[in-house]
Amino acid sequence: MPQIRSALARLSLSAILFILLDLMIPSCAPTLKQMPVSESAARSEAEKQREMALEVWVKKQDRLGAVSYRLTRASAELCGEQRAIYGFVAHDVGSYSKDYREAAIKYFGLGDCPVVRNVQPNFPAALAGLQPGDSLKAINGKSVEGKTTLQAMEMLLKASSSTDSLKLDVRRKGQILNLSMLGVPACDYPVLATEDDVVNAYADGEKVFIASGMLRFTEDDDELAFVVGHELSHDALGHIGKKKGNSLLGAILDVAVAATTGVNTGGMFSNAAANAFSQRFEAEADYEGLYMAARAGFDITKAPNFWRRMAAEHPGSIKKNFTASHPSTPERFIAMENAVTEIQSKRNRGIALVPEKASERGPSTSRPTSTIPTRPDSAEQSNAGSSRVPSDTLTTARATRDSTKQHGDAPFKVILGDGSVIPARSVRPWGVGQVKVTSPMGQSQYIDSSSIRSILDQDGHDWTEDVVDRGKRLPRE
Repeated sequence: MPQIRSALARLSLSAILFILLDLMIPSCAPTLKQMPVSESAARSEAEKQREMALEVWVKKQDRLGAVSYRLTRASAELCGEQRAIYGFVAHDVGSYSKDYREAAIKYFGLGDCPVVRNVQPNFPAALAGLQPGDSLKAINGKSVEGKTTLQAMEMLLKASSSTDSLKLDVRRKGQILNLSMLGVPACDYPVLATEDDVVNAYADGEKVFIASGMLRFTEDDDELAFVVGHELSHDALGHIGKKKGNSLLGAILDVAVAATTGVNTGGMFSNAAANAFSQRFEAEADYEGLYMAARAGFDITKAPNFWRRMAAEHPGSIKKNFTASHPSTPERFIAMENAVTEIQSKRNRGIALVPEKASERGPSTSRPTSTIPTRPDSAEQSNAGSSRVPSDTLTTARATRDSTKQHGDAPFKVILGDGSVIPARSVRPWGVGQVKVTSPMGQSQYIDSSSIRSILDQDGHDWTEDVVDRGKRLPRE
């Protein structure tokens, strides 16, 4: 009986509280009119939002693809693993998550067959005439009917591993077209976007992953190139495999200590070994990543300010952390400035943009920045480090004359906005807003056309408009 009375008392108290709550809630309720929303209108609005989200996501992927194609193409010789690329992306309904498939069908008119979504200008696919919306029917004579885009791309990868030549049969407006193209070498490290809304990017030794949050954080393609180049360098330099190897050696010590002393180290040696060279690996990736960006024609002078902005949004990285896997932001900023100076100096002297080995740069110290020269000679610093633009024709002619003395007989001179001069054997348009400049020694670099002041031949004739605006090549063919 006492239990029953206690239960009834609790029930009565709950009922009283519920009644009081029911009486009090209306006094805190909204007082304005609520607009009616039909169920069909809500479904329609949700569909619109999914279409908008899909459009934004595809634009992010295409932006990343455009930057990545330039980087992997220009840095092929810096990567141990290479493959032929053609410069197009295909997709089908299965390329998207279930939430977005209806939107993909409506937005792109997709079905189950692979359809070309994006074609990079001035890459083999575009030059062969491939267009967005073309349906893939066969790859090198093998039908892709009934195959997904993923299966079709696997066929393409197998084809490109044995030969650079590619033949595509595509359907366009009811007609079958036969297109042939020759691939160009590029780093064999695919760059992929992830939907994670965090400011992050990473490499796994085989691929590069750029989070959606990082795509939003980078304000322009130059900044995005710094990030992608950094992660590509991790793959190209084999950092992931080296860290795993170091971790394995540490794990052996963990086992040995446990076996001889009975003490469980909790993976202490494994973790310490894995991080033994982490800061040096990050410094190397920064250094080579800038070279990759410069070779692809991105404006590397923006790199230091990019890391400044990272520091402003993530101030914790300013503090020196001995066990941190990334160099602290101040060190990274200084190293970036030194690397930019080094690269500009090489451009001035017509030297190939290839990262230097540690032995070529002198003895190293414990600081990550020691792998990068901290001070060029005075002549280089006065030229490459200056931001002053030549203000008259005499200044430009003098720069060209001085460069000719230094570099010997080069038929063309490309003069940049900062006054630096690049001797060139040939100059030609490349990609969107880029110019490919090949040195007398045969090394090529890719430069944004907006950073070019003038392109002169040995007689002083200015070919800038012909190359940049009219798409002509030098020497003329």
